[in-house]
Amino acid sequence: MYVSIYNTGKRGIVKDIPAYDLPPEAWSDGQNVRFKDLSAMKCNGYSLAATPSVAPYALFYCPSEGVRYWVYAGLEKIYAIAGASQAEITRASGNYAGGILDIWNGAMFHGMLVITNGVDNPQVWNPPSLSQRLVDLPNWPANTVAKVIRPFKNFLIALDVTKSGTRDSRLVKWSHRADPGTLPSSWDETDASKDAGEVTLAEGEDQLIDALQLGDANIIYTELSAWKQTLSGTSSIFNFRKAFETVGMLAQGCGVRFGKRHFVVTQDDIVVHDGTTVQSVADVAMRKWFFQNLDSSTFYLTRAVAHRDNKEIWVCFPSSGALLDMALVWNWVENTWSIRELPDIRSVTEAIYEIGATEDLWDSGADLTWDEESTKQWGMGRMSPVNSILMSPADTSGIVLVDSSYQAKGSNFRSYLERTDLAVAGMSREGQIIVDPTKVKMLIGIAPRVIADAGTELTIYVGSQDDPGGDVDWAEPVTFKVGTDTYKCVYRTGRYLAVRFEETADAAWKLQGYDLDVVPLGEL
Repeated sequence: MYVSIYNTGKRGIVKDIPAYDLPPEAWSDGQNVRFKDLSAMKCNGYSLAATPSVAPYALFYCPSEGVRYWVYAGLEKIYAIAGASQAEITRASGNYAGGILDIWNGAMFHGMLVITNGVDNPQVWNPPSLSQRLVDLPNWPANTVAKVIRPFKNFLIALDVTKSGTRDSRLVKWSHRADPGTLPSSWDETDASKDAGEVTLAEGEDQLIDALQLGDANIIYTELSAWKQTLSGTSSIFNFRKAFETVGMLAQGCGVRFGKRHFVVTQDDIVVHDGTTVQSVADVAMRKWFFQNLDSSTFYLTRAVAHRDNKEIWVCFPSSGALLDMALVWNWVENTWSIRELPDIRSVTEAIYEIGATEDLWDSGADLTWDEESTKQWGMGRMSPVNSILMSPADTSGIVLVDSSYQAKGSNFRSYLERTDLAVAGMSREGQIIVDPTKVKMLIGIAPRVIADAGTELTIYVGSQDDPGGDVDWAEPVTFKVGTDTYKCVYRTGRYLAVRFEETADAAWKLQGYDLDVVPLGEL
């Protein structure tokens, strides 16, 4: 009797419910897959985008006057990329003094890149150009540094500020209001003629971590809570009030704005909020899996980044050591979770690239350069921009771009889906799957419904379990070739069945469902 399992992308990988209690279409494990349009599919790979001159510890995207710049920051020097060219844009006064823990952060403000690392004076790239060096942020107060700097409306907001060697990790400092296209003319909180000011958020002892704009508010995250900063319309300029008592941020860069909401990795959860209502989006076991696999000694490297074309947010984290080697991926449309491997990266950011630029990326070793193949340089003008993710290890082996390929910088990678504890025993007359863990089943065949190029091969494993949650007795794998095979003979007997679909070549595939040829044998 065929048992037909459909909608294999509806539930994603679910770890908060024991596998024996999951609906048949849910997956108990998997890696390097995504779930979209009720199907499960192999995730995209990544290609070499550029060879950096120094090891990048931070990446920034800088759109400016029709040119898409990328900036990467080392410990001492900073470089910019435009098309096939790159140049050093380190300040003319000399190298920077920050160490590994002094992470550069910032954003575009009125068409200029403003960044800080908590050690050196904040820097501005004005205007963005390969011939333009970074300079100290004009009108920034002397003997003052800030751990974080973010834009909010026409203001720049600095967090965790040190003045003349004295640090106030809960100090919020804001600039005078800047006219469009300009930088703030003052940060002097004592000048009554200016809008600049500062306040220490005295309620609490945990330090400020980061800030993200949300509608008309700036949400300032501490380690354990969140504050809402809004314009007051009075001489005080801003109002500050506690937004959430228990929603902080795990580390700098662990929040993403999407639509009218924030996605935030906290100290003990992964949540989404609209400034008023908080919702946990990580189920109990997925949350437990994340924090158990997060290296507690390097948790501060964790970063959240959006892959907007796929409606995904990636939580990139270190499972062991000081490199981001795993990503927990949430699809905010499907509300599904998946897991993928990362190429031991240290820095990550959103990216925009043009369709066509993924075939032969910079320094890809292709016979022709991008300039020779097209009259448009990479990043110049607009053809069909694609939102993606740019990432880099903390060495000079190469900045990579998540793109339309299905390899990892030219090498194949493994993708798989697994479901254990399947107690399917047959189909009802109404077409509903009958689940009966009391009966022994004999699995004699499997027929996956796969969309892929002819010749694509999936390796299929089947197994059995006699007890819920018990060890799986896997049979020898069989190879399913798309365009040639429709059914594969397999054999396993038990109260519970298990299946795994695996692919390790350079191929795209989409699994819409599969049929299990099951023979009920009776009760154990």
